[in-house]
Amino acid sequence: MDFFEFIGENLSELLDSFLDLFPQSPIVYLQRNQEISKIISYINWFCPVYLWISILENWLVAILVWYACQIALRWIKAIE
Repeated sequence: MDFFEFIGENLSELLDSFLDLFPQSPIVYLQRNQEISKIISYINWFCPVYLWISILENWLVAILVWYACQIALRWIKAIE
């Protein structure tokens, strides 16, 4: 049982260090800059910019996962 805990901890640390290589969400950068945040708050009265950015991020991740699965299935010859 200790072996599986060891593998799980190391895998978790490896995944955390891999995810730290990626940049943060663009929403974080927009919210830090006070001038841009003030302008976007005015724009948000008419169209929800922050919501659109988060939806676009999720959509892009879903598309990338879809294509990654397609490539993996083609490599193992599961689909044509």
